[in-house]
Amino acid sequence: MFSDNDLKKELESEFSYVEILKIAKDRGLEQHLETKEDLVEWLLQNGLTWREYALNYNAYFSLKLKICKFFGIKKGWRVLDLGCGSGGTSIAAASLVGNNGKVLAIDPLEEYVKKATDLAKKTMFEDAIEIKRANVLDLEFDKGSFDIVLLLYTPQFLGYIQDFREVLFKIREWTKRVGIADHIPMPKNYAESVYLLYSWLSCDAARDGSGKKTDRLYHITEISTTLKNANWRIMKEKIFPVSAKNTYPAWAMDENLKRLKKQIETIKDPIIKEVYETRLLTIESFTDEKMFPNPPSIFAVLARKH
Repeated sequence: MFSDNDLKKELESEFSYVEILKIAKDRGLEQHLETKEDLVEWLLQNGLTWREYALNYNAYFSLKLKICKFFGIKKGWRVLDLGCGSGGTSIAAASLVGNNGKVLAIDPLEEYVKKATDLAKKTMFEDAIEIKRANVLDLEFDKGSFDIVLLLYTPQFLGYIQDFREVLFKIREWTKRVGIADHIPMPKNYAESVYLLYSWLSCDAARDGSGKKTDRLYHITEISTTLKNANWRIMKEKIFPVSAKNTYPAWAMDENLKRLKKQIETIKDPIIKEVYETRLLTIESFTDEKMFPNPPSIFAVLARKH
């Protein structure tokens, strides 16, 4: 299903010649190869796999792995990954718990369950990760079923603080540890500001178009306070910078803006629609100048229940 040709395309699109040369030298390359394509061919011929690539060289996975290590995940642990999305966090956790551990990945959307399943197969972690479609509030587990529950990038999809707190109360019976990490609305440069502008406009447009509450980013203070109000004791916290590799590429931002335009078109209130169209023009002016969104830093916190 996932061929060397897929990995070849990934490497050639994501890395420069110098970056791929470093990977090859780390894996024992001694001869001189002129082109990026030759380096990629050498890597594939010398056994580079999707698993090794994901855990050691891909910025998306390596950041999740760093965060999971910060949470102290150990061999043999039972991990619940709530809101697993495309499965990157589950892969990182599975690499740490080893053959005697287990990761249960949950997401309410069938689209992400499929993506996580495909990713587990691609990286050869399908035996270590069980993936299910479910809403966290509908789940029931025995007391102490897990060594840790992970909420990576999950708080932003929970809606409002009362929903976040409800989840934190519910999981108290299942585990004594919770690891939370998410982007924070504290930009340090233009690229991060554009990300937040796009994120907030997308959330607002989705809410006004559907009449339903939608996702948002929490400030550090809100995350810490909500944990404490749900009777969790914060053990440690850390801010992780996000690599420029996580910047939206031009093609992805183009798709995002097209989708956002369609969301705005569904809004019935002409005044709100006009305001959102103005905000969209602001974001488009940034991207026209090749200033593409880069996610802001990630705040990670490990907490234990009282």
